[in-house]
Amino acid sequence: MERAQDHMATTTTRKRWLKGLLAGATMTGTVLVGHVTPAEAITGAQSLTVVGINDRQTVVATGPVAGVGSVTPIDAESDLLSFANGTLRLDHPQTGGDFHLNPLTCVATATFSGTYTLGQGTGAYAGVSGAGTYSGRGVFRFGHSADGSCSEENELVRFFTARNTGSTSLP
Repeated sequence: MERAQDHMATTTTRKRWLKGLLAGATMTGTVLVGHVTPAEAITGAQSLTVVGINDRQTVVATGPVAGVGSVTPIDAESDLLSFANGTLRLDHPQTGGDFHLNPLTCVATATFSGTYTLGQGTGAYAGVSGAGTYSGRGVFRFGHSADGSCSEENELVRFFTARNTGSTSLP
């Protein structure tokens, strides 16, 4: 019996202590969920896979930049990647590759490779930096010109995929 009374007294004391602590926290505006620190920079392996069919391009990203987004070409060596949480610029100068055109079918295959950098982020990607390498393959179908030769200006179908791997840092 004495032990039960000691337990009840201890429980009552704990409840009063907690009630007082909560009341004090409410009056002073203190939050009891812990100390909040600024977010730390995230640096890690980055993968960007771009798939293009004709004029539509999609990017799938894993790493510090993650998600599925759209690709808007800026020029031959730069694209704007748009995700739900922001945008970033992908610069990708080509340093290698091959292009082979079958003159009878007007179907071409290509390989390409180079380096890339990430920057000029907005939204969740403000302050982004990153770099790496890329490689890809493409298949193209061209129309015939009046003389029966292939006309590279008359591109009928374009399909390509590019895999970018490197590292990315977000502040």
